[in-house]
Amino acid sequence: LRALARLGDASCVGLLVGIIAKRAQSEADTAFATLTILPGEEVDKAVIAALAKAPAPARPRLVRVVLARRPKGAVGILLKYVDDPDPAVAKEAFAAVGKLATADDLPALVERMLRAKDPGALRSAERAVVTVARNVSDAGRRTEALMAGYLKATGGAKASLLRSLGRFGGPKALEAARAALKSSDPALRDAALRALADWPDPSPADDLFRIAKTASSPVQRV
Repeated sequence: LRALARLGDASCVGLLVGIIAKRAQSEADTAFATLTILPGEEVDKAVIAALAKAPAPARPRLVRVVLARRPKGAVGILLKYVDDPDPAVAKEAFAAVGKLATADDLPALVERMLRAKDPGALRSAERAVVTVARNVSDAGRRTEALMAGYLKATGGAKASLLRSLGRFGGPKALEAARAALKSSDPALRDAALRALADWPDPSPADDLFRIAKTASSPVQRV
């Protein structure tokens, strides 16, 4: 398997995927390492094709192979898998997109985050959104992309986007967090409080002082 990393070609991809899916851990690890460095664009194409039809045990690791190989159009390829019904695949795809995406990809990533159902995938999506948002040098553009998603989001995605907004601050984000403190959804209220507590500047200090004095929940006062 190690020799194939230097001597193999695209015809080896199917064999390596099968080993990742079914063999002992040491062999699977070696096959994975070989796939990440096996040279050639034809290998890239074969890996992408294999990912679409690979058995379930192999697919999360194949997402990591795509991340390591970084083929042309890798972000677009990986975005197809953030909606995967297998939470393990979706989680890995969000993590990979967070490492490869640029500022221009932020709106598309936020849109995919709105569809995330599994809690683990949603946490991975939140980390990816924050990572990519940091690459947006224009604060107004960044806030616009996050707010557009927040206004459409429901449930866990809405709370995640509110926490993401809180990482960067700004008047619009602060307005959204203050409004969320009055929400009927306890999870959103909690996200708003935590976002305000993590705010990057002192803007919400008065809000936090008021909550510390008047909140009915001991946890919120703390």
